[in-house]
Amino acid sequence: MKLSLSREAAWAAMLLAIIARVFVGVTLEVPFHNGAWLAVLLGGALAMPVIIGFERLAGLNGGRQVISFVLLILTLLDGGQTARTIALSASYLALDQISLIWLVVPIYVAVIWCMLHGGDAIGYSAQVWIKAFPFLLIVVLAMQFTSLQPAWLLPLLGSNALGIVRESLRIAGWIVIPSGVLTLAEPLSSPDSPRKTAKTVVYSVLTTVVLVILRQMLIPTQLREYANTHVGRLDTFLTNGREPLYLQLPLIIMWFIGTLHVFCLEGFMAAALLQRLISCLNKYVAVVFSVAMIAILQFLSIHLQLIHIAYLPYPLLASALVFQGLMDHFQRGGRSGCAK
Repeated sequence: MKLSLSREAAWAAMLLAIIARVFVGVTLEVPFHNGAWLAVLLGGALAMPVIIGFERLAGLNGGRQVISFVLLILTLLDGGQTARTIALSASYLALDQISLIWLVVPIYVAVIWCMLHGGDAIGYSAQVWIKAFPFLLIVVLAMQFTSLQPAWLLPLLGSNALGIVRESLRIAGWIVIPSGVLTLAEPLSSPDSPRKTAKTVVYSVLTTVVLVILRQMLIPTQLREYANTHVGRLDTFLTNGREPLYLQLPLIIMWFIGTLHVFCLEGFMAAALLQRLISCLNKYVAVVFSVAMIAILQFLSIHLQLIHIAYLPYPLLASALVFQGLMDHFQRGGRSGCAK
């Protein structure tokens, strides 16, 4: 049985995954920068042409080996990074009192169970949280409104404007990887499908920009320079030190639901891409193998050894998409010539 999902589920899954992945990345994985929100905007603009290219591949299973293989490798690597983020977050909340293995095993079991229910389960559950998250965010903002400091956004370009351009490449990669789920969705349902895909990307990028700006208004630049560890960044994210600790609860809910969704989606994508590359592969084998590979990448910290190529996912996927398009063009031309 093949893993699949509807187009509506793909849009919802992509929307939540982009918001969660980019926000987590900006929070934990890139240097603190006042212009981070500008980097998100620029990253979204860079990602849009690639995502439109994914839209053209939607539902077409044949002759997509190049883009499927590149997307599979990048999805597994990013899945390992996401799994590591979840593990470190769980360890932070447990105050390092429990072994990391015992913290992540239930998470992996839950992810496998969710993946086996198919892409629609992931996509339609995302729709629920997309509607619930604004209410949780309103609660947090209502309680911390007096702590927002717009002056902490200055200078807008930070100390290095080139840093915005450099980080936008990395952010574009975080956007295009989960957007690859479009290549696994059912064929285009209407002529308006590409337009809705573009609207989904724009909405997710603008939402992430708002979240990044709000976070920057809660943390002074001086503190950001010192909080340069996962624990320090989680600490400054979950509480700004000036409001009650119970405000951590809605933030924790949004943080873990978002990261777990990214984990489920990237695991599902890896398994479905494996089935596309190996057509006879059973879905249970594909799911278990994909999750096992993500676990290996997480615990071996492969992503840390490859940190110097963290900016490559976007250009790699863009190049693979162009190469795939050229292959398709020449193959169609060859068939037409033979027909004549």
